[in-house]
Amino acid sequence: MRSAVEQTYTWKGFGDGFGEWESCCRLQIFEIHPELTVVIASDLGKDSGTSITNCAEQLAANVVKDFHLDPRLISRLRSRIQSGRV
Repeated sequence: MRSAVEQTYTWKGFGDGFGEWESCCRLQIFEIHPELTVVIASDLGKDSGTSITNCAEQLAANVVKDFHLDPRLISRLRSRIQSGRV
């Protein structure tokens, strides 16, 4: 499996009543097959903005748009909360 993208990804998450909140996560995109793409987003922990668990749909839509992915080819967007290990 080859990683096409591995980076810290930044987006505007939900704020706490005061508007949008700059948020970031670890993003990996794997091109498994020409007809299958897997996207994995991992929380970076405290001070990384909106939890990916709370805005997975918004995050998925942004990733599809920003990386020009066909949403029909993504098998899942899975969130992992890192607990001190990579």
